[in-house]
Amino acid sequence: MFALPKPAAGHRRRRAVRAALAASLAFVATGVASPAALAASAEQAVKSGNAPLIGGFSARALDENGQVTPKTYFELKMKPGESFDGTILVTNAAEDFVRLRVDSVDGLTGETSGTVYANRTDPRKETSQWIEPKKAKLRMDADSQRQLGFHLHVPDDAAPGDHVGAIAFQRIIKPKEGAQFSVRQVLRVAVAIQIRVEGPADAKLELGAITLKALGGTQIPAVNLELKNTGQLLCRPALNVTLAQGGESLGTVNRQLDTILAGDTINYPLPWPKPLDPGTYDVTAATSGCGPEAKTTQSVKLEAALRGSTGAPGPDTAALSDNGGGIPWWAMLLAVLGALGVGFFFARRTGKKNDDPPAAAAAPVEPSPASPASPAAEATPAEPVPAGQAVAIEPEKAPRGEA
Repeated sequence: MFALPKPAAGHRRRRAVRAALAASLAFVATGVASPAALAASAEQAVKSGNAPLIGGFSARALDENGQVTPKTYFELKMKPGESFDGTILVTNAAEDFVRLRVDSVDGLTGETSGTVYANRTDPRKETSQWIEPKKAKLRMDADSQRQLGFHLHVPDDAAPGDHVGAIAFQRIIKPKEGAQFSVRQVLRVAVAIQIRVEGPADAKLELGAITLKALGGTQIPAVNLELKNTGQLLCRPALNVTLAQGGESLGTVNRQLDTILAGDTINYPLPWPKPLDPGTYDVTAATSGCGPEAKTTQSVKLEAALRGSTGAPGPDTAALSDNGGGIPWWAMLLAVLGALGVGFFFARRTGKKNDDPPAAAAAPVEPSPASPASPAAEATPAEPVPAGQAVAIEPEKAPRGEA
């Protein structure tokens, strides 16, 4: 047996840059991939028995026999007062050990629908109080797996319907000695636990106030709709929105939304694919697929023209129908430009003689970036972290005594 020599630092960096750039472009490609292609990819991942690897580690649900299941999360039907003991498989595929912090967190609805999870520093308000992991910290050796148990108890007074929480695994990173300031990548993976408590429960969505405004940081017009899930079940509504002015229809946009959890309210920004002039518009919005149909027509005033970021004329009214719930073209364009910019930046750095790794490595962030309170305190992202996503926050000192 013999060991192959490790590549020089510069080669490792160039290889990492190419991998990062390829991953960024792969994300963009995913945004335009067909649903069939995405489904095939997901099916292949399920067949292989793998959960997504984030920063070299992953976590997924196991069944009562300790076996891998097609679903990476838990979906339970329980009665008030019942308990459940579950097991999660944690994998570290990295070439070095990792320390992980384990927390139970609440499920929340993201700004544009879809389930996200609260930060570990957020108060435990609902479902997270029902979930208790067996250990608070884990030390995972390189290329290893271990099982982690948890106990779940549904309170006697739990309301019927859907309740969502998760067990989150967050990597603990010890800051470099002597470093005055360092921004590091804090990675977290969440295993969702969806509990349906038996009893009378219905899905119901209500439409609230409607406004016309620009998408954040752009001049792209958007119809902002207040969506309230007043039922007891989570649901995935479909939207149908029509704009009219002076009795003349300006077009209709259809959009399939992701999950809105029971009891949650979001203000959903629906991009409008045509420039809008100042004036008063009649907006008719309807929802389906989330209990009884909800419908409203409201008169909305737009104070300033919204021409879109490029200033180019919008499509014809006949082309306004949008049946997809995918990534808007402007978001994909920004992602492409960002990926190319990252690749160019690091390519320039690889040409320097000093190939030592930088003291601070910037991490990819969600659209709402982290907002550090102070260098001495742990920073909390401005928005909850979706399962399996990375957020750049201040480093934490690695606690001792990991299990």
